[in-house]
Amino acid sequence: MRPPPAGRTIVTLAAALLLSAGSAAGQPAATTPTVSLDGVRIRVELAPADSSWLSRRRRQTLVGTVVRADGASILLSLRAGQSPVQLPTAAVHAVYRSNGPRPRAVAGARGALRSGTIGAISGLVRAAVAPRRGESAGRIVLTRAAGGAIFGAVLALIVPGERWERLASLRH
Repeated sequence: MRPPPAGRTIVTLAAALLLSAGSAAGQPAATTPTVSLDGVRIRVELAPADSSWLSRRRRQTLVGTVVRADGASILLSLRAGQSPVQLPTAAVHAVYRSNGPRPRAVAGARGALRSGTIGAISGLVRAAVAPRRGESAGRIVLTRAAGGAIFGAVLALIVPGERWERLASLRH
């Protein structure tokens, strides 16, 4: 088994230190070791504050670049030119690190597979519910599966998505 890349190890170590520093409230700040997360793109899920009995509790998600992180808070820049937002670590539910966009080939294949499957299922339903004279069920299913696969591949190639790695979970 290969050791993880140095960058990933540092970020994982920093997240663990951030969590342990947040739980060690009685220690002075000078003795708490910190590793710099400056410039790392992260996604932060904040623990829900309140909800009524009518609504679900939803987590708020913020995506940005870390300006500064210590045991008490994370200073997160959401957009260039705007002042950063300070998030207390007690309010953080989970932290994810961006691994960049998915490779286009992988995104295209996933999009084709998912949309092709949906197209095939819709073709099965269409063939079962409203068959037309002269059309075979196999042709309907294959046509819809191919159309869905092409649509999904093109869409995934245009917008490949971003890969996220969970660094830490803060359960309160």
